[in-house]
Amino acid sequence: MKIRQPDKTRPEQGDADFTVDNFEDFKKKYISQDHFKLIPRDGFEMIELMDNEFDVRSYFSNPPLDKQLNIN
Repeated sequence: MKIRQPDKTRPEQGDADFTVDNFEDFKKKYISQDHFKLIPRDGFEMIELMDNEFDVRSYFSNPPLDKQLNIN
Protein backbone atom coordinates (compact mmCIF):
# COMPACT_ATOMS: atom_id res chain seq x y z
CA MET A 1 0.00 0.00 0.00
CA LYS A 2 1.20 3.53 -0.78
CA ILE A 3 -0.28 6.50 1.06
CA ARG A 4 -0.40 9.65 -1.03
CA GLN A 5 -0.15 13.21 0.19
CA PRO A 6 -3.58 14.91 0.23
CA ASP A 7 -4.48 16.59 -3.05
CA LYS A 8 -5.41 20.25 -2.48
CA THR A 9 -7.93 20.04 -5.33
CA ARG A 10 -9.87 17.21 -3.63
CA PRO A 11 -11.93 17.56 -0.44
CA GLU A 12 -10.96 14.14 0.99
CA GLN A 13 -8.33 13.75 3.70
CA GLY A 14 -6.14 11.54 1.51
CA ASP A 15 -5.78 8.77 -1.05
CA ALA A 16 -4.61 5.18 -0.76
CA ASP A 17 -3.24 2.97 -3.54
CA PHE A 18 -3.74 -0.80 -3.38
CA THR A 19 -2.44 -3.72 -5.42
CA VAL A 20 -4.81 -6.53 -6.39
CA ASP A 21 -3.66 -9.99 -7.46
CA ASN A 22 -5.61 -10.07 -10.72
CA PHE A 23 -6.43 -6.58 -11.99
CA GLU A 24 -8.46 -7.76 -15.01
CA ASP A 25 -10.74 -9.93 -12.85
CA PHE A 26 -11.06 -7.11 -10.32
CA LYS A 27 -11.95 -4.66 -13.10
CA LYS A 28 -14.57 -6.97 -14.62
CA LYS A 29 -16.17 -7.52 -11.23
CA TYR A 30 -16.28 -3.93 -9.94
CA ILE A 31 -16.06 -1.38 -12.78
CA SER A 32 -19.82 -1.42 -13.43
CA GLN A 33 -20.66 -0.89 -9.75
CA ASP A 34 -21.39 2.46 -8.14
CA HIS A 35 -18.41 4.43 -6.84
CA PHE A 36 -15.86 2.74 -9.19
CA LYS A 37 -14.37 4.66 -12.12
CA LEU A 38 -11.74 3.63 -14.69
CA ILE A 39 -8.95 6.19 -15.22
CA PRO A 40 -6.81 5.43 -18.29
CA ARG A 41 -3.27 6.86 -18.32
CA ASP A 42 -0.26 6.54 -20.61
CA GLY A 43 1.17 3.08 -19.98
CA PHE A 44 -1.19 2.14 -17.14
CA GLU A 45 -4.74 2.40 -15.87
CA MET A 46 -6.27 2.92 -12.47
CA ILE A 47 -9.62 2.20 -10.91
CA GLU A 48 -10.78 4.87 -8.50
CA LEU A 49 -13.10 4.03 -5.62
CA MET A 50 -14.82 7.01 -4.09
CA ASP A 51 -17.88 7.13 -1.85
CA ASN A 52 -19.14 10.40 -0.38
CA GLU A 53 -19.77 8.63 2.94
CA PHE A 54 -16.00 8.35 3.47
CA ASP A 55 -13.33 11.03 3.50
CA VAL A 56 -10.79 9.17 1.35
CA ARG A 57 -10.30 7.84 -2.17
CA SER A 58 -8.78 4.49 -3.08
CA TYR A 59 -6.93 3.54 -6.26
CA PHE A 60 -6.09 0.18 -7.82
CA SER A 61 -3.42 0.39 -10.55
CA ASN A 62 -2.32 -1.84 -13.41
CA PRO A 63 0.56 -2.42 -13.59
CA PRO A 64 0.77 -2.34 -9.80
CA LEU A 65 2.75 0.39 -8.05
CA ASP A 66 5.67 -1.86 -7.16
CA LYS A 67 6.27 -2.39 -10.89
CA GLN A 68 5.67 1.27 -11.78
CA LEU A 69 8.05 2.44 -9.05
CA ASN A 70 10.51 -0.43 -9.65
CA ILE A 71 10.29 -1.63 -6.04
CA ASN A 72 11.42 -5.22 -5.49
